Amino acid sequence: MSGLDPKFVSTHPELHHYTTFDGLVGITQNNNLWATHFSQLNDTSELKVLKQPLIDVLKQRFFITLRAKQSKSVRLRLAVRASGGLDKTAADVAGALVNTLYGVTFEGEGEIDFGDPFTSSFCSHYADQEYERSNGLLSQWRGYGGQGGYCVVFDTAAIGDLLVREAEEFYYAHVDLDAVHYARDGVRLSEMFRTLLRHCEQILEDLTERVEIKAGPAFGPFVSGAALLKHQGFLEEREVRIVALRGSQALLDAEVREGGKAKPIKTIHTNNATKKRYIKLFETLGTKLPVNRIIVGPSRDQSGNYKRAREILGNRPKIVLSQTPFIG
Repeated sequence: MSGLDPKFVSTHPELHHYTTFDGLVGITQNNNLWATHFSQLNDTSELKVLKQPLIDVLKQRFFITLRAKQSKSVRLRLAVRASGGLDKTAADVAGALVNTLYGVTFEGEGEIDFGDPFTSSFCSHYADQEYERSNGLLSQWRGYGGQGGYCVVFDTAAIGDLLVREAEEFYYAHVDLDAVHYARDGVRLSEMFRTLLRHCEQILEDLTERVEIKAGPAFGPFVSGAALLKHQGFLEEREVRIVALRGSQALLDAEVREGGKAKPIKTIHTNNATKKRYIKLFETLGTKLPVNRIIVGPSRDQSGNYKRAREILGNRPKIVLSQTPFIG
């Protein structure tokens, strides 16, 4: 991957990661972030939010493409007629393609093991007031009850630089950092996922021209797209996600045979308490994570939580107390 888009960095200059005290210790002392396996997210249904909208937009695009192409090809015109006409053919091809993308990447139905998507999440607060950026989001603090939580505030550009190094050192089929899109009225997929739609249209082009179909380039943008579209009810989180598609050994071997570079594959760990699978990002880079500050959340013992954090962190980074009142 390349560095982050400067426009993205200017819009999301900081990333807020809410966590427990143990999470704070792990992040700051071990200098890595955990990315959770897609199948064990809190809401696994969110990965299907993209499915029907993607089928719908591809059906429209495929209809236009097939209509133009069949006017110049008797073979294609006869094939479309035999398949039930333009509307049905476009719908069938769009549905088959999207189902194949889901099957290969999330459901393990491909002939070759594609890999495993992992995600790590942040809030950006890019459209919030200065209060939320300085004190954290109340809905996030509520998740930590009376014990309270912490918010680790990262420098976005520096996290992007670390992701470049991570992708250079380990084998990923795809890795990216981007803002989550929310499925609201008026939001268009054509504006959100241009790269994915372009690859899907190329697949249709190859299909109609009866040349070798190279679907591989579509899988990375598809996984990223599926992981970056959520229900509008989560809008206030203004989430930004790292999507890391850990490539499989079979996929790496295939790329090496074609002249690609051999790289180590990330180890999958299991959290003993939650049983969730995860990978550790940045653990071998030998670099401190770019933490701008720590926000201590509201709790029954906020001052005690501040002292605990200061004991493990020393004089840096800056630690501040959230001014949001505790509601227990």
